[in-house]
Amino acid sequence: NSGTADDTSAIASNVYVGPLRAGSMKSVLVNELQGTMATGSSDVAYDVYAGETVQAATAATVAKYSGTWSAGRNFSDRTRQHGDAIFVKLSNVADNETWAFESLHAEVKAHGPERQRLRI
Repeated sequence: NSGTADDTSAIASNVYVGPLRAGSMKSVLVNELQGTMATGSSDVAYDVYAGETVQAATAATVAKYSGTWSAGRNFSDRTRQHGDAIFVKLSNVADNETWAFESLHAEVKAHGPERQRLRI
């Protein structure tokens, strides 16, 4: 859908990706994130929210880390955020623009020697 307005009001859009977890581990550290946006996509703002529970992470009003991704594969960002539940919120930068998300790669580490890569 390429619509950018509903009658005369611009459309603000966002989506939450997560929770980011690594298997059955309770608490995880997200070392880095790499977002890939579709060709022709407008810029997308991303915010990382972490909490002790899924509800706490989604209810958080202050992001632990923020950035912007452009069309195509973006450079990895060293976020280094930890929690029992971590979400990434994607939002359009300007209400009158369209965006399309392709993938999110996250390097996730337990509070121990185990380490995994997730593809979402």
